[in-house]
Amino acid sequence: MTLAGQEGAGGHLAHLVRVTPTGETPCRLPRSPDAVTVTTTAGGDVRAEAGSSFPMVRLDTLAPGGAPATLVVETDTSCRHPRRPIRSIEISLADGDVALHLRRGQRFDLGCGVRSSDFGVWQ
Repeated sequence: MTLAGQEGAGGHLAHLVRVTPTGETPCRLPRSPDAVTVTTTAGGDVRAEAGSSFPMVRLDTLAPGGAPATLVVETDTSCRHPRRPIRSIEISLADGDVALHLRRGQRFDLGCGVRSSDFGVWQ
């Protein structure tokens, strides 16, 4: 899994997490992660609510050499609450957890909470 960029619309910002198939056999994806938790630079953890404002086409299987799936981690851009910079995103799956640490220069702020989508195809 890798952070693959950002897209914004209607006061919401989608942080795109790509899940790329690397095996030689098809891989089944769960509908959504068990949990998505973001950690702020101040050290506080916030668990994402399920659901996203961005439309996704459900993808349940990754084919070898095929297109990646996307998970959207969504924040608001029009929030009046103080912004809290995010240091990392932890995605919990039945097979284990994946921690994505933001590199210097990557911008990801938490204002009015965070939401996460099902796995799917980014539109």
